[in-house]
Amino acid sequence: SLKLETKAKISGPLLFGLQLDSVRKARETRKRGNLIKPAIDCIPLILEKCAKKITTRIQFNFKNDVKGVYHQSDQVILKNVEFSVNEMNYFQVNYGSESEINKTYKLHSVVKAVDQGQIPRDSYRELAAVEAHLPRENSVSNEQFTNPEITQEVIDTMGVGVYQSVKDILYYIIPYLKEKKY
Repeated sequence: SLKLETKAKISGPLLFGLQLDSVRKARETRKRGNLIKPAIDCIPLILEKCAKKITTRIQFNFKNDVKGVYHQSDQVILKNVEFSVNEMNYFQVNYGSESEINKTYKLHSVVKAVDQGQIPRDSYRELAAVEAHLPRENSVSNEQFTNPEITQEVIDTMGVGVYQSVKDILYYIIPYLKEKKY
């Protein structure tokens, strides 16, 4: 019983019995039920997050299971995992680090192919979405070719910080590129 002369307060949920175990269990099951959606209803970003989560669990379990099967001096390496969801979404996750030289070489090759083939940005995005091995569009567009000889020649001829027309700069660059056959 509550004494009227005390300054104790009664919260609403306690007063109306909303802290019952049955109410708490119903709330927890409702929360858990909304967390996992079918793959058909998920956007690609959520599917990628799920794929990363399952592959990290697979890698962790693989490392633990290897200890019981192989000798400790053996080097057992998990290279990649491939799986699909409802036969419509195909995921391939590669483990291990890719060397920076190989990554730069691949980006240069892709940029060169896109430039020479005159592939539009939207078309490349669609190709990259279908083929998992292609680098994403932002990494390709961020890749810049800088030739220090061309840069130095333009700086020597034009000067640093001097406003020039693009046409004037092209007068110097085009003959050089024709000479080098870029």
